[in-house]
Amino acid sequence: MYDPERYETFKSGSKEAIVTHVPELLADMGWKIGDKILDYGYGAGSTCINYFVPMAQKYNSTIDAVDISDAMIAYAKSHHPHLLVRYCHGDINDASFPFKQEKYDKIFGICVLHYIKDYQKALHRFYDILNPDGEFGFIVYGEGILFHTWEALGKNPKWELYMQGYETYLPRWYENKEDVGVCIRKSLLDAGFDIFGIKIEDKALLNIISTYAEVFMALNPFLKKFPTELFPELKEEYHNMLRSYYNVTPDATSMILTHRLIVGVAKKLAYNAK
Repeated sequence: MYDPERYETFKSGSKEAIVTHVPELLADMGWKIGDKILDYGYGAGSTCINYFVPMAQKYNSTIDAVDISDAMIAYAKSHHPHLLVRYCHGDINDASFPFKQEKYDKIFGICVLHYIKDYQKALHRFYDILNPDGEFGFIVYGEGILFHTWEALGKNPKWELYMQGYETYLPRWYENKEDVGVCIRKSLLDAGFDIFGIKIEDKALLNIISTYAEVFMALNPFLKKFPTELFPELKEEYHNMLRSYYNVTPDATSMILTHRLIVGVAKKLAYNAK
């Protein structure tokens, strides 16, 4: 996420997923005093402060929160500071990850794996930094419309200058036109995890097109490259892409948005630990 104010204002879809499923994940995990927590891809920090901090307080734990977006880090530090949380910049898949020597008992990837191109490598890294019997809780979006918009903008002569390098943000399951649920399950097992609970949920929700255009703009990793005077045109471009993708009329203001959620808990069993 690259525009925290815009995202926090308009994130209706992801907010529903978080409110519904994060409490389920927390309840499905086995907690003990002193558990060390990693919140990877924490975004604006609201999920961390609303759900993980209460668990850290209850179990005398601490939280390392890592994100690749400087804008999100600044927003989280400003809006959701807490003594139990260290907000830091880093990428789990390269040398910038700040806690290479740490081991965790709980790792959360809430609405983040679908943004990682090499999610298989990320899952191996999560496995490596978990303690034996540590757990990984995740929510993954399996709908490709967001990545479709990046690809469409990147191939549009009007916008391609600002979207150079968009390919590096397309997850492999999207590029290869694979089923994301199958890919996530296989990648967890390949990394060494035992899957203790996973569910795939398909939803169809009525959504306001302008609201989703705002969310998608906030999620565009190249947003800062666009001149602000072009934002109204860019927003209208998003409106048109959404109408086309969901096959609604050119003057439609709402659409039935379908998406797939993959929600689950995986564990690094002590007797399997590499």
